[in-house]
Amino acid sequence: MHGYFDGICLNFPLFKLDVDSFETQPSVDGRYKVNLKVTALTHESKDDVFGCLKDGSAPTEDPLVMTTFVHVENPQVFGHCLEWKSKQIQKIWDDAYF
Repeated sequence: MHGYFDGICLNFPLFKLDVDSFETQPSVDGRYKVNLKVTALTHESKDDVFGCLKDGSAPTEDPLVMTTFVHVENPQVFGHCLEWKSKQIQKIWDDAYF
């Protein structure tokens, strides 16, 4: 998955992650549950991306978006870093496709 996210395998990221929400109290081993939106680049890449998601991931009304979750120690820092990465990936997509 890391290669699809950073574009290592194909020199182009196939998906991006955005924080949807996070719990305000730790839930697992002192970690906070963060709900994520996983957005695939194209219909062609979605099966590769979505097929790697863990149990508990769910489809949305948008066929290119699924939800999943992670548990992190600091959801604010995690969210800040993920927002930066998502914007970087969106710019790559916009520059290449629009």
